[in-house]
Amino acid sequence: MLYDATHDTFILSRKDLGALSGAYAVSSSAASSSSGPAFATRYVIGDNVFDASLVPQGTLDTSIGHTSGFAFMGAGGYRVTGTTASAAGVIQNLADVVQARNVKPVRTIEAPILTSTSQTFTRTVAPLANTIVLLTTSGVTVLAPNYDAAGGPRPASPAW
Repeated sequence: MLYDATHDTFILSRKDLGALSGAYAVSSSAASSSSGPAFATRYVIGDNVFDASLVPQGTLDTSIGHTSGFAFMGAGGYRVTGTTASAAGVIQNLADVVQARNVKPVRTIEAPILTSTSQTFTRTVAPLANTIVLLTTSGVTVLAPNYDAAGGPRPASPAW
């Protein structure tokens, strides 16, 4: 059930997908249109993107792993994926979550925390003012905000 304060109503239920797991995030970002600024509420749950009415808008590419962390930054955001706990993870800086493609996927030193039967939903990425923090299998990995710049800094080692 989802409450919409703007319209003072509830969206009672939807069942478009069998089960959900993985990362979860919500954004209410400003989008411009010919009639002026508007707000577009979007949700990411696992590898799925939903609009404000919880109608599926698309899926994120799973060829680099399933989404274990997502943080919105405007219309896009940072996405963290992993395949197994013993493999490297991947972070992406997506410009638009609905038009998402594998934009500059960069391997991280280790995998993010992955979903399990006891931990169905995860939040493993936090963009801060001057860093991006990832929750990984052995603790925390800290990245520079320009981690994906050509010739820029490489992903930092886990913070011990």
